[in-house]
Amino acid sequence: MEKPVINKYFFIDFDGTITQKDSVLAMIETFCRNGWKEINERWERGEISTEKCARETFDLIEASKEDLLSLADGIKIDDYFHEFLKLCILKDYKVVILSDGYDLLIEHILKRNGLNLPFYANKLVIENNNFFINFPHINKNCNKCGTCKTALLNRLKDNNSQIIYIGDGYSDICVVKEADVVFAREPLFSYCIKNKINANYFNDFMNIIKKLPVL
Repeated sequence: MEKPVINKYFFIDFDGTITQKDSVLAMIETFCRNGWKEINERWERGEISTEKCARETFDLIEASKEDLLSLADGIKIDDYFHEFLKLCILKDYKVVILSDGYDLLIEHILKRNGLNLPFYANKLVIENNNFFINFPHINKNCNKCGTCKTALLNRLKDNNSQIIYIGDGYSDICVVKEADVVFAREPLFSYCIKNKINANYFNDFMNIIKKLPVL
């Protein structure tokens, strides 16, 4: 006999999903010297790992911690994310952020918006304008992403829960295969369609709110 679903777990990407703009991309576009696009292209071709791509890119950044946090101040979250969270709290749904971005930016943006949510991300420390990065959630057997969202999801989920994943990009293409329900923006949505992964397209979190009663 099939076990009843006892809870809903929402695992959510951060940059470009909760936020309206990717904070890492904004940082790179604003503060990187020339050369970062070539590094990114090598990574997209699979010639270098995510870790190597990140370290080479940060070597090109000219900014202070204050510069980065000031930039993060201008990054807005989805207009309906607070409303979505209120419903999750009311229904006792679990919400966890899984990000291939950086904890310094995520923590700052969440705090500025009055949000206190569990999140897992790459670590960024800045000392005397020197950048130090660490990847506590990397899968050394894969190296596709700095944060292995698949491993985290499987470690954090309850065995008898419905798993709902919300995301938009490259770091989400593995983990969506583990979810019972997927909400996706581009380019993740096209990837799901191409690979026959059932996904719901969403423009903003209001689209997800409207679907909650039937999930």
